[in-house]
Amino acid sequence: MILIIISLLIVINISTSLNIIHNNLVTNYLVANHNLIHDWSFEDTSFSTGKSRYWSQKLFYPKSNIGLLCSQEYVDHQRTTYPFIVSNCSNLIKDTPGPKTGKWFVWLSGNATSTTAGTIFQNFEMHYNTSGIMELYLQINTTNPNTYSWLYIFIDWWEALLRFGPENFKNYSSYTLIRTYVPPVLGTDRKLTFVYLSDPGNNNDITHYFIDDVSIWESNPHIPSNSSSTNQISVNLVIIMIAVGIILGLAIILLMFLVSKCHRNYENYDRL
Repeated sequence: MILIIISLLIVINISTSLNIIHNNLVTNYLVANHNLIHDWSFEDTSFSTGKSRYWSQKLFYPKSNIGLLCSQEYVDHQRTTYPFIVSNCSNLIKDTPGPKTGKWFVWLSGNATSTTAGTIFQNFEMHYNTSGIMELYLQINTTNPNTYSWLYIFIDWWEALLRFGPENFKNYSSYTLIRTYVPPVLGTDRKLTFVYLSDPGNNNDITHYFIDDVSIWESNPHIPSNSSSTNQISVNLVIIMIAVGIILGLAIILLMFLVSKCHRNYENYDRL
């Protein structure tokens, strides 16, 4: 009975130690495996200014400070505060799909009478020489697509990840999940850029690009540097607990053997 109890104690010690290591590894993995894009759903945008702390935006043509981020709250605020200013995020919001999630979305808008072009981008960090996966939702609304209308997604300094043109606009008539590979670079500073052009041409085309829920995940998440010591401590703890269990078990077995031997010697002496 005592040997069974000792065995159970050793098993419990080993099981507890392994659970400690497992929990540490899972926690560290979840910490590392997170979306690298700040304000990925654009919800940190100010409804009064239409600006985000993390996303930089600019219209190349026509030159304007009007933002490319849109929400119904922003439209309502603009109509009340600046009724004479018409932005790309104005009366036409009723004709947009709105956000995929939340309240805000990117609206890269077109115009039936003039070319429009602009960019929205964000700087972020990845681990050195590490690849990733980018996901986002894209919808393209167009009436009669012109040859010169397009949307590019660039990584870092103008390395094109994706291009969308008139030949495939029809594939994105509703919010569609886009997933693509992000190649590694010998550095940690990265940049994600969306650049668009909407050209009405001779067809008076109006092409709008809607983007929401942008994510970039590392393909092989790295364990944070401070976790290596934690994991080593956990391994050492397992080794110590197993060793203590074994030593304790051997000590008890030895003690039982000595007690049993003394008891037999006592019985033999008593018979004499």
